[in-house]
Amino acid sequence: MFEGSGGVPAERIDGALLVVASMKAAESGLAFYGKWRDSTRSQVKRKLGPAWVERHGESWRKRRGACPRGYLVPNAAAERLRELIEERERELDLAGTLADRKAGVGDRRAATFADVAEAWHAHGRDVNGWKPATVRDRRSTLRVHLLPAFGSRPIREIARGDVRAWWHGLHDKRRKGGRLSDRNANKLLAELRAIFNWAAEEYGLAENPANGIRKHRELTSERPSFYSVEEVEKLVRAATSEQDALIFRIAAFAGLRRGELVSLRWRQIDFARALVHVVESVSAGQDARVKDGEGRTVPLVPQLQQQLAAWRSPAASDEDLVFLGTLPGRKLDGDALSSRYREARDRAGLPPLRFHDLRHTFGSLAVDGGASLVQVQAWMGHSEIKTTMRYLHSKSRAEDAELLARAFTVGAVEQLEQAIGGVE
Repeated sequence: MFEGSGGVPAERIDGALLVVASMKAAESGLAFYGKWRDSTRSQVKRKLGPAWVERHGESWRKRRGACPRGYLVPNAAAERLRELIEERERELDLAGTLADRKAGVGDRRAATFADVAEAWHAHGRDVNGWKPATVRDRRSTLRVHLLPAFGSRPIREIARGDVRAWWHGLHDKRRKGGRLSDRNANKLLAELRAIFNWAAEEYGLAENPANGIRKHRELTSERPSFYSVEEVEKLVRAATSEQDALIFRIAAFAGLRRGELVSLRWRQIDFARALVHVVESVSAGQDARVKDGEGRTVPLVPQLQQQLAAWRSPAASDEDLVFLGTLPGRKLDGDALSSRYREARDRAGLPPLRFHDLRHTFGSLAVDGGASLVQVQAWMGHSEIKTTMRYLHSKSRAEDAELLARAFTVGAVEQLEQAIGGVE
């Protein structure tokens, strides 16, 4: 049981305050978490913030000295936990879960689109375990696009014609904010379909009005979004630090995402087997499992092995981060890393590709070098092979061209005609 500075037991707030080690809490090394069961008896655990506490017997109390900005003392953490518990219950009430539990049956026929969308978002966050960035992005999509369009309408009164009119409106140049790109419009349609599918499962909606509306074809650019090996080396030479240079190389020659590089620890690198285990990432500033959930292994080419071995400090433990931020024990700032990447890219005079395109560089170079699509799919953690197939567009056709050139020579044609005549 956790007790605050006033000796108040955790049961007073219907939950438990936990104090755990945290590398992000640089000054104290500790953070508060809240853990409780909501009215549906589902267990919920949320991070409250860095903790300004010290040991007091078997419990904790406020740490001596002025509490730094952004840190929580026990009483403030308890108050924050109360707020989160109340927010959780409001979400459940909005979704109809609390009403169902009390009444035994749930009359959800009057539910609005906003009711269903909020319930869908809460379920994805708390049950499906969406990554923090996914939670943030889908909340933004609801707030900016979907709730203004459908929010107050009863879910059962939204027809396919309504959805189709909304869909066409996204591509109207007179639309406030301008016409949406095909890619962004397709993402909105996919999210809308998911919400209506949720309504079919949880609210008994008979038909998904977003079905039958075809997504737009997303055209790719003429130039594939990747660098050549020579261009990667130009980028590396333009880096302002040895650490950035190594990060750029690993992104381009091992295909790690920015968040995966920021979270990379020495225990994940297996020098004996020439591979790296990719199991965690940073999403919206928080630690999370990688996108594919189960993690993956990526081969390390000899030059990366040598450079990583030389980079590791003799004092580094297996749990230490491979790449460090400006403060001891802190992770790199991903946005600052991307900013330095853009500066190095521009100094090197390279095409204006994104940091994430270094990952596409890995996929493209691997396929062009002879790796199979199945291999590249596993190395990059793609759930579907069609995602990997885009790298076929950048594969060199030199060998194929030579094969056809031999077939199309005059001598080859004459030999073919002679062979056909002999058969006749």
